[in-house]
Amino acid sequence: VRAYWNGKRLMSRNGNEFFPPQWFIEKLPKDRHLDGELFIGRKKFKETISIVKSHKGGDRWKEIKYMVFDMPSE
Repeated sequence: VRAYWNGKRLMSRNGNEFFPPQWFIEKLPKDRHLDGELFIGRKKFKETISIVKSHKGGDRWKEIKYMVFDMPSE
């Protein structure tokens, strides 16, 4: 799932906000924008979507990795 970090929020390319737990985003930079993917594994897109679109994903976010491939602010 494509995800954009603006230093405060994690969003889809369409601007829909994701609601990860605080522990998931606390180490992301507050002064940089990042572009990447929220990823569990190959052929697990539906499972990934169900976690990141949920307001109560909680511990299920432990399966997710944020794979950064660009820093548009740089």
